[in-house]
Amino acid sequence: IRILDLLPGSGADPIVAELRPMSLDNLEAYEALSYTWGTPDNAVGIELNGYRLEAGPNLFAAMTRFRNPTKTRTLWIDALCINQSSIEERTQQVRLMTLIYSKAAKVLVWLG
Repeated sequence: IRILDLLPGSGADPIVAELRPMSLDNLEAYEALSYTWGTPDNAVGIELNGYRLEAGPNLFAAMTRFRNPTKTRTLWIDALCINQSSIEERTQQVRLMTLIYSKAAKVLVWLG
C-alpha cells in the first residue's frame, strides 16, 4: 500500500505531503482518515511529492485540521493513497480497506 506523510504546518500554511510505499507485512504506525468525499467543486491545491494536486474541499479541510504544527503525521487517505485513475488498483485496494482500517493505530473521522 501507499502511506502519506503529512508534513507539519498550521493556519494558512500550504498542505504539503509525501507518499511512500509500505508493506502490509511490515506496517509502521499510521492513522487512517475517513471522511466524506463531497463534490469536486471548489477543489483546493495541495502539494504531493513535489507536485500540485487538486483536493476536494472536505479532504483539504480534514488535512488542515488534522496536521500537526511541529511533526509529520503518517496517514492513510484513500483518495490520495490509491491511484484513483487505475481501476485495477482501486479494485485491489478496496478489497484491503477493512485490513487497512483495522491495522491503523487510530481512525480519524471528518464529517465536514
